Amino acid sequence: MRRKAKHAGKLIEDWSTIDLPDSQKEHYARLGYKPYLCSGGKVKWLSFDQHIYEKIKYDDRKKIAPFKNLRPSLQKQLRVAKRLFRAFLRNWFLLFLAALIVLIYFYYESILNWF
Repeated sequence: MRRKAKHAGKLIEDWSTIDLPDSQKEHYARLGYKPYLCSGGKVKWLSFDQHIYEKIKYDDRKKIAPFKNLRPSLQKQLRVAKRLFRAFLRNWFLLFLAALIVLIYFYYESILNWF
């Protein structure tokens, strides 16, 4: 069974449906919080900035995995390719030195003839 998302959805206009004492509702209102109904049925009290952050946070989740619908073998190939590329970026200087040493080893005599 799939778990429901817990991000805040709709702003609750009618505060009488919320099961909280009036004093607590007034306190949240003075702090600048508004009640938002989550998709699971729970009420979250969020400021406007927090509500926008929740929307952005859960919208980005859909954009992170563009290869989700690919077959598993292709997903694995892409992961391996990314891993190799990242390893190259981290160790590019060592790889450059190793390639330089290999070139010097094989072409040592021809390099000496240049001078």
